[in-house]
Amino acid sequence: MKTSNRATFKSLISVVCSCLSQMGDNSLVFAILEKVILEQLSLKPPLDNSCAMLRMLIALDSKPTRLSEQSICSLSNVLSAYLIDVAHCVPEDDDESMSSIHGQTRRYYLLPSFILFDRSHKLLNLVLNVMGSLINGRSFSLLSGDRICYAKGISSIINAIVSVLLWMQREAKVQQILYLYKEEIDHISRSICSLQSLEEINVPIEERHIIKRAIDRLKTLTSSLYQ
Repeated sequence: MKTSNRATFKSLISVVCSCLSQMGDNSLVFAILEKVILEQLSLKPPLDNSCAMLRMLIALDSKPTRLSEQSICSLSNVLSAYLIDVAHCVPEDDDESMSSIHGQTRRYYLLPSFILFDRSHKLLNLVLNVMGSLINGRSFSLLSGDRICYAKGISSIINAIVSVLLWMQREAKVQQILYLYKEEIDHISRSICSLQSLEEINVPIEERHIIKRAIDRLKTLTSSLYQ
C-alpha cells in the first residue's frame, strides 16, 4: 500500500473505530462482531487490513478481555503470524527508538497486539508457545506448508521472532508480563540454539551465522528477565 493511501486508510479506520465505540453497548456489539472479525483475520489478509481489524477488536474490547477462550486460542495463531509479518515488512534501522520513522510505523502495527496482551496474559502465553513451535517447525504451516522452505527461511523467521520479543521488552506493560513467562522465552532460546547443530534440516552455513546473531540479540532479553 502506498504511503498516501495508507494514511487515508489509517484515518478511515480511526473514524470507524470511533463510531464502533459510540454505538451503545460495547459488550453487545463485541459479541456480534467478535466471530466475524476473527474469521476474517484467520484468512490472513494483508498487514494493513489485519491491523485495521485488530484495532476494531480492541475498540470494542475491555480489560480484562471480553474474548472467549476459543477466540483467544484462535487469535494466538493469528497474532503470531501477524507479528512476524510486521518484522518482515517494517525494516529495522540504526535508530531503534520508537521515535524513528520506522519505529513509529512499527508501533502503529504493534500497538493493537500489545493492548490485547495487556488485557489477556494468556494470549501472550499462547503466542510465545506458537512462536516456539514455529522455530521447531511444528507450526510452520501457519506461514508455509513447505519443509524445504522451512530449511531455507528459518533464519528469517528466527530473526523476526527475536525482533518481536525485543520490541515487547521495550513496551513497559508487555515487559512486565514477560517476566511471568520466562520459561516460554527460555524454550524459544533453547530451540534457536539447537538449530545451530541440527543437521537433518540442512541449514546452510550463512543461515547458521544469521541464527547465531539472533541468539546474541536474544541474550539481551533473557539476561534482563533474570536481573
